[in-house]
Amino acid sequence: MISPAQDMILRGKIAAFQFTEQSLDELIEALMKHCKSMRIEELGMITSINGMETGTSTTVLAEIGNIDNYPASKNLAASAGIDFTVYQSGKYAGSGRISKRGNRHLRPVPLAYAHKGHTAQKPCFNPIS
Repeated sequence: MISPAQDMILRGKIAAFQFTEQSLDELIEALMKHCKSMRIEELGMITSINGMETGTSTTVLAEIGNIDNYPASKNLAASAGIDFTVYQSGKYAGSGRISKRGNRHLRPVPLAYAHKGHTAQKPCFNPIS
């Protein structure tokens, strides 16, 4: 049995959580509307990947910004922090872990894409057709 004070605190925390959850849903909806109206072609390409949802795709587009800022895929990888570090000493040159220098919100996205593509019931693409 909880005391009246604990009950009041618990109700306050529940109300705060519900408000935060509602605000987050409204923010995601506004972001999705913006991406659908401004970047429909890019959104269509990303969501064409089997298993990719509009919410994740709009987050990616928001984090990337203007795709024209990245002249090559290696620039986008570096911006996301998923490029590999290179160790050089004399004649030795080896690569190590990912650099983690870039955008920390964008870094887990390739892993999520790979996981969703792997667990999808049908293949993401069919190179034969």
